[in-house]
Amino acid sequence: MRQLLVEAAAEEARRQLQPELSAQSEEALARMRSAAESKKRRLSGGRPRNVGSQKRVRRRERPLAVRVRISRQMLAERPAFASDRDFVAAMSKKLGLARKTVQKLWADHDSTEALVKKRRLSLNPEKHSASKGTRKTASDRRFRGFRRPGGGKKELFPQVTLSLKLWFEEQRAYGHTVTRRVLLSKWQVLMEEELLRLRTLADSALDSAERSKYELLRQRGQAALDSVSKDSGKNRLRQLLHKLGCSLLVPDLTTKLSAEEERVRAALTYQSFDRMLWVAAFSDLEELSEKVIAPKKFRDSVENLVCLFSDQIPLWVKSGQERELFASWERQPCSQAELRHNLEVAHQASLEQRGKSLPSFEAAKPSAKAKASSGQGQKRALKEDQHSRYRITYEARQALYGLCTSKPQAQLSGAVLPGLIVVHGVHARLSNIDSSGRFIVEESFSWKGKQVVRSAKSHAGKILLSWRQARDKDPLLFEQVSVMSQPSANVDSIIFKWSQEELAKVPVVALHQRDAFAGAWTTSATESLYASNHLQCLLAPKLTASLQLTDTDYARSFKALCRAEMESLRSSGQQALLAQGSREPWQASPLDMVKAIVSAQTTLRQRNEKNSWVVAGLRRNGILAYKASLAEQKLVPLSSEEVGDRFLWVDKNLVPLKPDFSLITASKELADLYEWDFHNPASAPEEDQALMDISELPSELQLPCIESGLLRLPLELQLAAQRRSISTPVSVKDKKASRRYAKMVKSLAKKRVSAKLRKALRDKLKTQSLGQTLGKLVPRAGEASEAISQKKKKLQKLKVKKTADGKALMKALTMNAAEALALQNSDVEAEEATLAEVTKGPLAGRVCRVLQLGVHCGKEATCSHHNLSKGTVTLPCLGDSMATLTLPDSLVVEKEASWLKPLSWKHMRLSRELKQRVLHSCGGSQLFLEESVYGPEPIELLKTPPQMLLDQHILYGFELLRWHFSQGSENFFFEQGIRIVDPKLSLQYITKECFDVSIVENALKREGELFKTLFVPVWGQGDGPKHWTLLHLDQESDEVRIKYYDSLNDEEPHPCCAANAQVLLDFLFPGKTLPQREDSQRQKSDECGFYVLTHIFEVVALKRGEGPASRGWSSVIVMDLMNFLRTWLGQLSGEQDKLQNEQASRLKSLEKSRLKNLKVSQELAKKASVAAEAASQAAKLAAKVLSLGKEPELSDLPKEHQDKISQIRLFGCSVCSRCRWVSGCLSCDGPKAERYYLNQLRTQYAS
Repeated sequence: MRQLLVEAAAEEARRQLQPELSAQSEEALARMRSAAESKKRRLSGGRPRNVGSQKRVRRRERPLAVRVRISRQMLAERPAFASDRDFVAAMSKKLGLARKTVQKLWADHDSTEALVKKRRLSLNPEKHSASKGTRKTASDRRFRGFRRPGGGKKELFPQVTLSLKLWFEEQRAYGHTVTRRVLLSKWQVLMEEELLRLRTLADSALDSAERSKYELLRQRGQAALDSVSKDSGKNRLRQLLHKLGCSLLVPDLTTKLSAEEERVRAALTYQSFDRMLWVAAFSDLEELSEKVIAPKKFRDSVENLVCLFSDQIPLWVKSGQERELFASWERQPCSQAELRHNLEVAHQASLEQRGKSLPSFEAAKPSAKAKASSGQGQKRALKEDQHSRYRITYEARQALYGLCTSKPQAQLSGAVLPGLIVVHGVHARLSNIDSSGRFIVEESFSWKGKQVVRSAKSHAGKILLSWRQARDKDPLLFEQVSVMSQPSANVDSIIFKWSQEELAKVPVVALHQRDAFAGAWTTSATESLYASNHLQCLLAPKLTASLQLTDTDYARSFKALCRAEMESLRSSGQQALLAQGSREPWQASPLDMVKAIVSAQTTLRQRNEKNSWVVAGLRRNGILAYKASLAEQKLVPLSSEEVGDRFLWVDKNLVPLKPDFSLITASKELADLYEWDFHNPASAPEEDQALMDISELPSELQLPCIESGLLRLPLELQLAAQRRSISTPVSVKDKKASRRYAKMVKSLAKKRVSAKLRKALRDKLKTQSLGQTLGKLVPRAGEASEAISQKKKKLQKLKVKKTADGKALMKALTMNAAEALALQNSDVEAEEATLAEVTKGPLAGRVCRVLQLGVHCGKEATCSHHNLSKGTVTLPCLGDSMATLTLPDSLVVEKEASWLKPLSWKHMRLSRELKQRVLHSCGGSQLFLEESVYGPEPIELLKTPPQMLLDQHILYGFELLRWHFSQGSENFFFEQGIRIVDPKLSLQYITKECFDVSIVENALKREGELFKTLFVPVWGQGDGPKHWTLLHLDQESDEVRIKYYDSLNDEEPHPCCAANAQVLLDFLFPGKTLPQREDSQRQKSDECGFYVLTHIFEVVALKRGEGPASRGWSSVIVMDLMNFLRTWLGQLSGEQDKLQNEQASRLKSLEKSRLKNLKVSQELAKKASVAAEAASQAAKLAAKVLSLGKEPELSDLPKEHQDKISQIRLFGCSVCSRCRWVSGCLSCDGPKAERYYLNQLRTQYAS
């Protein structure tokens, strides 16, 4: 009974450890045993028993390819026979084969043919394979095609090989790198486990034969393991590679992405392109306005949409050759024995010549024979200069046309555009430097926090000097490329902006697809794209080599063509140097580089014209799936051959979905989760266990794409994520959470900054063209270094101590340092606040101007911190007090390099001509002999403190601002189209207190025409106080912008003034509604008139290009205007009195001349009647006297005065500001002008 139990236990152990022992293993064991016995007998001197004297002939197995050839011959001859019996007999006789063999060949000819075709077998597999163009190793070629599947040597340990193959395929499925040494180590581990299993089976076996079988297998396995140590496993590795079907190759692409991440990112790339194409062609203008500055202009030109694809290619075009040709005597110099013999002979010769002559060097031409006998084994070449290794960046550009059209039959076409060359040097562009070395237009940029401004016509110095010289030699060549320079020869935000200016000149509207390189996605780049009216979509990170057209179809050929052209130039250049007797290696010049690049670019352009590789490459990469049909107003699939769910990424209206870029983060988290779960496996979840809610998942997986259901996680992964979250330390989770928070805050801040930039650029477009708006942008690149030398720190401290608030500032700095130290030692929240991504916002290191109302308004300082999480900026050393101020980022603005310095108030030294011109335009003076119906309005001087301003004060104040902003002989207001409606005219229209309402309406309508900026002061009283407000109309663009300023210190604006402003607005621009009053500083007393002038002052300063809040707080401008307007009015009043006195004296003088002439004429008449003999002379004299009192006519006036009278009669309104819109004057009334000029002619006759 006990024996039976032992046998049952052994049988159960065998059944568990080895479920089934294959027949192949038993046959292999039997063959091994038979071979061992034969070997033993041979060693002992005997021979195997039971072997007859007749030697058995071994049959040679026919290869499958031979069988196929025989079966094909049989198939060709079969129709000649009536029966199979005759056919088999004839073939047996013809081929020399047995009838059974022929019958078997004929029966298996179909399966044999299929097998040969599938495995591509040949007649002589040891020499070649049927597959052409492939390289086969010796192990692959050996015995290929001789046996059917299953024939040959049997595997002793198939389970080990199967386990190793499964392990290897799983490792590669996860993207793990498996080296040969790792594979061999894994095989050794599996073999040791297998040997341990065999030993267990052998120990539990009761039958001696079975025990021997296991022992023999174990010995063979141990021998296989021991053989690894003999040859380092090379032979075993070769066998394993053949059994597993794996190959040792160099990767085509090394990447950190898993297959799932690549799939997700490719889908996002396609979605981004499809969505942006739909936005360009069919979205509403509101959505399009978030992308481009002029959406209506974009949509009107969308049929001419151009899709641009670009990427950077690094080039080493000046590097020397890596390989050279060497002669046979250089590769195989003379032997060491011959060399020693030659040295011995030379030594003996030198001993014989010792003392006879001095040693000397004999000059001899180089020869191959002498070189070969030197024994030099090193292959040498002339060393090139280190500067010859010159790296540049070439940006390749391709364009696609016809993707958005209203013609159904329109075909897609591609083109290769001129590229961009970026070389080492300071930031510059060759296109902005003329042949004389001067900048053509002004350019400015910010590099590492420093503003660089290069004015037009200034000298460029040595910037791009060698490239300018090359351009002078061949200007036409440089028209095919653009050349720019950057310190590291890369495309940054500055180069990107300049490049965008070039691209904006060619297509009106464009859609760019760019990869995720930093220069194309900065705030500065966003400004450039927005201002150029171009769209941009993303090619997902790490997929450039797979989807970017430049990488897949352009870069390799371009580099090869550049190398070939450079080799040709190098060959001819080196030959020229050798002909001149120079041994220096040839070096490429900038002109040679451009020749090589243009040659390669031209070749690729010609290839595209021949085979359209641009369109073909985009189709192959999967970029082109839709075509925007303007006739059908939807995206139409280009073909039905697109694979995957590309056409399912649409909503219910068939609009492409917005790409959810949180999928990138989700795929990264899932890849890490797969890896963690691979190394930390767990049991399968229960069948009835439900999926988790989004709130139950770890924080790193609470992403929008998972919450929306776009990415679904199976329960197994959800449980794995939960297990990983439990096992992760709290400090690691907090660190990851802080990083996610910083990224989120930075993303939100960028969106907020982008919204502010869009608004600012759209405001600029109202006064500028697209090109001007793009050209005046100041690109930014680099970050200012925070390290300050000790010397600079000492100088800064000395400078601070000299100020009045030095001690307070030093104390504040000390407190800030202490607070910073406390922040470093605080919890996670403080750590988040000090993250570099959060504190280094877009304004950090930039010069900012304060917009907050108060004493610091208009002050400028360099921003030290821009906290994106709190939305605040810190400005140290602000103003004369050197204060440190922390403000919301919405109350500061970055200073632009194009902003002009504010004008200082000039000394009030006015010429008489200027004062008379001002008085004449404001109705404060009357010309000599002008009709007395119109009298000049006397100037009322300001009191101290100033009283409520009158209408004449506002008019004279406007002229004061005209004088302030005009330099020399220029008239800034006239050049910029800035005008003001006389307050008295607007008041007459509102109150209707005038002689003729129609005349006032015509005059007001004339004032509202032909202006760019119009100011309308509005007076009102009603039930409240007397008050002045300002209506600002801007008509520089197609639309009229309206702003309303009211400085009344109440929650609501002045009701009467608002009503009067609406009345004036309805008359000037019917249908327009008065907006809410602007947020500005409020008055404290009767200063409303001064605030009207202050608002005009601020608007004009902004139009001059000084930037916002350039003059500081509004109250400061009010105080300046009070002082200067008082002096201004005083000088004008003095001039007014002086003019009146001069005109009175001239009238008296004229009256005396008239009386004197009259007396002379009477005396001459008396003398003429007495002296008869002098009658003729008296008649002439009388005619002369009579002509003095002649009444002039209109035809007697000069042509200049006649034209002026005609112009006044044609365009005059009978009232103007000179006559205070009441009586008419010579500037607006034709009859009065005629009488004035006739009076002037009478005075001439009288004199």
